Amino acid sequence: KAFPAFYQSVTQSIFDKLIKHEHPIEICANDSESQLRPLSSEECCALRYVAGYVFRKVYSNIDVSTHPQKDAMIFLLMELVGDGVSGNSESERCMGVIDRGGLWTIKDQAYDIFLIMEEEIRRKYTLGSNKQWSTSLCSEAILRNDDLRFEWSIVAAEVEHDPSELLLQKVVDLYVTIRGFAFATSCLEM
Repeated sequence: KAFPAFYQSVTQSIFDKLIKHEHPIEICANDSESQLRPLSSEECCALRYVAGYVFRKVYSNIDVSTHPQKDAMIFLLMELVGDGVSGNSESERCMGVIDRGGLWTIKDQAYDIFLIMEEEIRRKYTLGSNKQWSTSLCSEAILRNDDLRFEWSIVAAEVEHDPSELLLQKVVDLYVTIRGFAFATSCLEM
């Protein structure tokens, strides 16, 4: 004697397989770094925008804190913030167009740091990844990136080690959280 739940389960399974067969999703290999596509001009503009937001948010968190080295962290943060003058790149011109006041612009050195973080996150947060990356694991992986360490050492050469490391940790944590939510939203939309 057949039950309606059995028919529903079998039908659902068949439909799932038919959809997967008719509309396959191309999954990139997570290991090959060469398969990362370059950022489009819209993505570069969005990256600059988010970087400005991250710096503004980290600044407001540090400003109200009672950390003993808060002045050194604010000094370094202000060294990375741009002057608002439009530059030559497409993403800088885009920022000039969308700025209606209050938007934090960033210097090219800071943009390079965010590019490195974005590339690392794009390697971690992929549909084909067989490992689930929590925000803490992803932050640790980004902080171990040699390119990021090199760029940060150039930027933070005038500041002591401890406040610069703490600032980098705060920036990476907030950016990974933002990108994690964006990745989860895109997965839900798919």
